[in-house]
Amino acid sequence: MESTAASPPCVGEQEAQTVLQEISAEPLIVCGSLPSERDANYLVRKSSEAAPCYVLKISNESDQPSLIDCQNELMAHLARHAGPGRFTVPTPLLLKNGSHTMRTTGGGHLCRLLTYQQGVPLADFSPHDATLLGRVGRVIGHVTSALCWFVHSGAERAIVWSMERCGEVIGAHLGHMSGSQEGDTEVIKRWLERYTNVIEPKMRDLPRGVLHGDLNDRNILVDYRWEGRAGEGTHSVAVIDYGDVSCGPRVSDLAIAMSYVMYRKEEPLACVMPFVAGYHSVHPLTEGEVDVLFDLSLMRLATTVVMAAHHRSIRPENAYLSVSESGALRLLRLLDSTVDVNHLLPRAILRHTCNMAPIPSAPSLHSLAPPHVVRPPSCLAVVDLTSSSHLIECDAEMFAVRGGVDWERRPTDLGAKMDQEMGVDQCVAMSGYMDAWPVPLCGINGPSPSPSPSPGHPRDHLLRDGCIRPSLATTQIGRTFFLRSPAAEPVGFARHQRGKGGQWEVFCPLDGCELLHVDAASRRGTGLVVLLQRVSSQVREVSSASTLTGGANSNSSPPASDCDEDPPHHHQQQQQQAPTTDVYWLIAGLHGPSLDTRRQGRAISKGDIIGPVDVGQWGCAGLEGVATLPPRVHVTAAFDLWGHEADPAAFPTRCTRRLKEVYECLCPDPAVLLGLLPSAVGVGVEAKMSLCDGMVHVGAPSVLAGGKRDPEELKRIRRDVLGRNLSLNYKADPVKVVRGSGQYLYDETGRAYLDCVNNVTHVGHGNPIVVRALQQQMEVLNTNCRYLHDALVEYAAQLLALFPDPLRVVYLVNTGTEANELALRLAQTHTKRRDVLIVDHAYHGNSSGLIGMSPYKCDGKGGSGVHDWVHRVPIPDRYRGPATYDDPQAGDYYASHVERVIRESKRPIAAFFAESVLSCGGQVFHPPDYLSAVYAIVRAHGGVCVADEVQTGFGRVGGDKWWAYESSGVMPDIVAMAKPIGNGHPLAAVVTTTEIAASFDNGMGWFNTYGGNPVSCIVGLSVLKAINELGLRENAHVSGRSLLDGLKTLIETSDCVGDVRGEGLMAGIEMVECKRTKAPAPAKANYVINRMRQLGFLLSTDGPFDNVVKVKPPMLFSVADGRALVDALRVVLKETPMTVKTPMRLPIVSRQTARDAAGPHRQLPSFWDDCRQPTPLRTQFDRHEFDAHVPAKRPGYGHKARRLMVALSTCGAMVLAVLLAWARREG
Repeated sequence: MESTAASPPCVGEQEAQTVLQEISAEPLIVCGSLPSERDANYLVRKSSEAAPCYVLKISNESDQPSLIDCQNELMAHLARHAGPGRFTVPTPLLLKNGSHTMRTTGGGHLCRLLTYQQGVPLADFSPHDATLLGRVGRVIGHVTSALCWFVHSGAERAIVWSMERCGEVIGAHLGHMSGSQEGDTEVIKRWLERYTNVIEPKMRDLPRGVLHGDLNDRNILVDYRWEGRAGEGTHSVAVIDYGDVSCGPRVSDLAIAMSYVMYRKEEPLACVMPFVAGYHSVHPLTEGEVDVLFDLSLMRLATTVVMAAHHRSIRPENAYLSVSESGALRLLRLLDSTVDVNHLLPRAILRHTCNMAPIPSAPSLHSLAPPHVVRPPSCLAVVDLTSSSHLIECDAEMFAVRGGVDWERRPTDLGAKMDQEMGVDQCVAMSGYMDAWPVPLCGINGPSPSPSPSPGHPRDHLLRDGCIRPSLATTQIGRTFFLRSPAAEPVGFARHQRGKGGQWEVFCPLDGCELLHVDAASRRGTGLVVLLQRVSSQVREVSSASTLTGGANSNSSPPASDCDEDPPHHHQQQQQQAPTTDVYWLIAGLHGPSLDTRRQGRAISKGDIIGPVDVGQWGCAGLEGVATLPPRVHVTAAFDLWGHEADPAAFPTRCTRRLKEVYECLCPDPAVLLGLLPSAVGVGVEAKMSLCDGMVHVGAPSVLAGGKRDPEELKRIRRDVLGRNLSLNYKADPVKVVRGSGQYLYDETGRAYLDCVNNVTHVGHGNPIVVRALQQQMEVLNTNCRYLHDALVEYAAQLLALFPDPLRVVYLVNTGTEANELALRLAQTHTKRRDVLIVDHAYHGNSSGLIGMSPYKCDGKGGSGVHDWVHRVPIPDRYRGPATYDDPQAGDYYASHVERVIRESKRPIAAFFAESVLSCGGQVFHPPDYLSAVYAIVRAHGGVCVADEVQTGFGRVGGDKWWAYESSGVMPDIVAMAKPIGNGHPLAAVVTTTEIAASFDNGMGWFNTYGGNPVSCIVGLSVLKAINELGLRENAHVSGRSLLDGLKTLIETSDCVGDVRGEGLMAGIEMVECKRTKAPAPAKANYVINRMRQLGFLLSTDGPFDNVVKVKPPMLFSVADGRALVDALRVVLKETPMTVKTPMRLPIVSRQTARDAAGPHRQLPSFWDDCRQPTPLRTQFDRHEFDAHVPAKRPGYGHKARRLMVALSTCGAMVLAVLLAWARREG
């Protein structure tokens, strides 16, 4: 057996340079060394280039020429099967002697020059998301497929790292592990015993071939390359280091790579699923290979640990030999604590990933189900306890003890709520099969399955780091049956005993069962029994009628005619021919002291009483003050106990979403097996709440006739029935939101997302102050405002109290668009003028009039530009503009352009419209004195000033300020407000002066059908109440300052963060490629928001270049939330794609090309639009350029002519670039 412990050649860089000159005819330079176990490797570059292009490989003296020749031919063979769409490999170059290999002077070491492969080792690349792991799996599949056609005598050798000899190697070197690793040694011994007894005999039957032999995470290089502007890129994968080429089972390469893929993962079994699926899609695995794959990975893991200890004892100075040891030890301990002894669950996961039955012998659900079940019994209802259920109230913790107000926390009596919705005929409410429950309810049925983390606080996962963030185990395995009293008839396995104190009892509903286990005091906090049923998949003896009713009678037995029809010997013969399946029934929720443990191990007949139901609140320790539950029984059916035979209470009761499909195969629906539901319904349909016509569904909205749909189905239907231009966040992986609470949103699996961008739900999602006020008023009255009503005048008075004189009149409407349309009418009517001024890249609404005042939309794709009566002024951007943050006169400088535009206008100006903070313009905060100077200029020319507070009002900037314009010390003539005013309810308002209101009262009546209706007014009042009682303006000041301080630290730690600006709970993070040039990085900004969504934070982008990450959370956002956000951003900004430069455009570009560089449907600042010739792509301007490019209106030429000029200029620039490149190459 060849050893790998031989020391590498002792060759320094100077000697390597001498060797390089000796073997290569081309002038090359050694520019650094690379770590290696056996060889000496050096980076080599050409003298005219800075980047390395080759690797000088000086082989170990013990390596035979036949092995080197085998490696060279193998790389050449793989190169013929490789390619950009598959993978890349290093290839040997011809040397001076005309061969790929050459000995140094004096017949020393064999030397080679290999092409250098770009990329980062998989061990150092982050993140390890499903896309990357699937790509790596496909690459290894391509390598395996290519090696099927490679044969070389040099590969026929026995090496230490061979998977066929891992048992021998581990046994020989296990003694080198230190005493502190005694526990790890015992784990390895158990794995080794299983390998020797179970796995090793199967190895000889597996397909064999030539192997790479060492596909560890440092021999797989990943080169990330950006594509497009949507924050997406591709992973180019290279496979290097062929020094361990050998022969063996083909699955060995996959097993080796899989062991390293699981490194540093909190949920390793779920992480290997996309990896193995990618491999299987290219090189299909056999069932035999799948069944040994996990065990082989464990043995590679054990070999890594043992060999690291062995090498350390021989060569303690070489740290590279132990580079994988720490990660291997952590993974070893994690898997030992989470995987069952016989590795049944990992094998089932891998089989399911490869489209094989998780349990080979398991029959179909239909074959086990009782026949002739047409519809569920009338006494049964289905209860929805998912996050979307209205039975569960919002998280009151969000609104408790804030601002000195102790908000009432009312417990949720689930039993009473179920009773309200269940009919008189329903006595049992059954939970959905494989439903995902909210985290607070998940603990009521027992422990979580390994290896998933136990649910604690619903937002705990937001604070954890890791390459792949584990999801919470919220998907329920089995069903929970909630029992109400009284019940006229037994249901499935339970009946109500009137003569025994009104208690519920559980009986055996099936024939042929054994009472396998009785636990009177299980770890679930209640009594638990396990029934073992041997079921024939061909001869089904359980009928619907006997299961539902006959089984309730303890004296019931099959009819005499059934027993007399067939002779006993004939019946026995049929049973021997029919295949049988073991089904384990775990029933929890029994009264422990009443269980007879002496019956354990005995047979039990259908109808025999097992024990009474526990009526206490077992499993509800974490629900104090939040929920009370009715008596319940949790039932799970499983084909195997997966190593939990000694303690069935540890059997999982829930799993993560990633493992849901696996557990669906392992744990069939107990309701179908009991005959409570038709077998034709199948798996997963119950989750859509549309099982059978006429069935009562508790907790689900009755108007959702289509039931619940998965996100992919929703995307398809949405695309078909809604407008295609209706935008969708996170298009590649959108979030299905089913509940909101405070500053959090929850998806259908119960996972929490910190909502960092929703400034509509100003006082928090589901704020009880607002919700209860709306409910109460909706039950009483909702009509238009043409009648007298207290709510209308009360709300108007309280809203106006937030404004100083002379703002004394309010108009109530429904949306921000309506508010700004009305503000426009007020201004134009009062001044008897039409023209208006707007700030570039502004957005004021989506009506026909306002869309032409919104360059954010009308200058983009599909737009027709601003109206001819609209004049724009440049964004007062102190980051990109000529007047920067350190210029005290910046406000006056940018205001001077307003004066210029007004003077050059052919018609007088009616109004100046501006957001108090430029939101769509990139979260730009006005320079000091800017608005005061502009307002003075506008008023001097007879115009009025309109403050658009649709996104910024109601205390968002924090402190004692209600409105963002107060930060500039100005007094507008008209204020438009919407979004936060109703916390998501359609409500908006316009406040103006008495003088302007009088001008508007010109004889034409004004009316808005729903504006000022009683419900909206009550909602508006409750929002004001919540802001005051919860101290949200002060919270915005404190939390916002902490958040901004944290975000500004990212400027120092990340090369991609160019600027951070903000006030209160409104901030912008500007992403750039280079801090010196300030080149915008829209792709990286989009990458950030997509990655943050995966980590549980919802963000968005804006700005002329679409490169500003905006933060505008609900006002409940806390200091701790801000710290969590900053910590997660710090992790994402350090990930590998953020260090890769996005592709650079041509240095000369047209406006259209520049718009493409800025992002989809985005427009560059309009002051570039004045040039009729291509404009240099600039992201920073001096004052002369800035002044010269400020237009009074759009150019006179049309869009078609402009596009023609764009095309011609772009083609010319491309031709020029090609000619320059050719000249440089020839010169």
